[in-house]
Amino acid sequence: MAKLTFASSKPSMGLPVTLGVLLVLSVGLNLYLLFFGGDGGDAPDDDSADVVEPVGEQAGDATAEPAADEPAVDEPAAPIGAFEKLEALEVEVTGSLSQTLDKTVEGRRSVWLTATTGRILVWCLDMGSDLRAGDKLKLLYEPDGEEEVKIAALQFHSQKKDKTYRAYHYTRPGEKYGSYWNESGVEVPARFEETPIEEYEQITALLGDGRNHKGIDFMGETGTPVFAVKDATVLRTTWNFKYNGNSLELRYGDGAIARYLHLEGIEPGVTAGSKIAAGQQVATLGNTGRTSAPHLHYEVEKNGRIIDPLDYHGNVHRTLTGADAEAFKEMVEKYDEAMGGRLD
Repeated sequence: MAKLTFASSKPSMGLPVTLGVLLVLSVGLNLYLLFFGGDGGDAPDDDSADVVEPVGEQAGDATAEPAADEPAVDEPAAPIGAFEKLEALEVEVTGSLSQTLDKTVEGRRSVWLTATTGRILVWCLDMGSDLRAGDKLKLLYEPDGEEEVKIAALQFHSQKKDKTYRAYHYTRPGEKYGSYWNESGVEVPARFEETPIEEYEQITALLGDGRNHKGIDFMGETGTPVFAVKDATVLRTTWNFKYNGNSLELRYGDGAIARYLHLEGIEPGVTAGSKIAAGQQVATLGNTGRTSAPHLHYEVEKNGRIIDPLDYHGNVHRTLTGADAEAFKEMVEKYDEAMGGRLD
């Protein structure tokens, strides 16, 4: 920085002293503004990078006033069902789902919220092509610890589909885990008609969900029983442990090959060449190999091609009836009220 110097003059009450005083004041004011003045705000976010969904460009003005529909998080809602400390959130999609939530939810919680929201919406929408700028999302969720969140209710209005999708968490009496149901009491996720696992918390990955995934992942607790879906012959067990962990490969009667990965363990007597009956327990769910959480990866190959297990085994969407339907209806009213009403 250049050194500031001032010419000295003989003290007097005349004009030179006046000009000197004014010059000193001017320099002082400029230095004050340099170090303490100005707008210390961050630069506007760049939404153009890493946009997965085709939502278009969003023009921005750094000096404009905040939009009236700026994402907002409401005060915590009263407990509903099994959920406590619920938080309501309403946002308008401006980029990908992750970009939209990153602007609203702090820290890694936005990552969990994006993942759990996507696991519900994937049953209704193609998350790679159906989202549009201006789509609206309402969530009611419960933070679990510092990061993970559990969604109690969701509403999403799709402009492309011209439809609002709703999902509410409800646990049927006698069942260990709840599921998500639409406003009419129809289950949002599909269930296998022939299933390798009876009790699981949620399906967390599908075939063709955009991640080059070859099967379906069932999230559950370590030690949950895993079954043979059909009569089968065991082809091999635990190969490529670094990635697959404890694993099992079965050949069904029609020639289809089923693979069970990341198992905690394989049942005694289930070895290469042994015959297995449909419904027989063959293993337990685990967290072995290349995985970060307990789950069962289940995939099916037929004629040398990976096929969708949901199509191969058949699937169904259950419907709540009787007392379940009545209890669910009352819960939905509470969920909607906590979210500030329904989206149009």
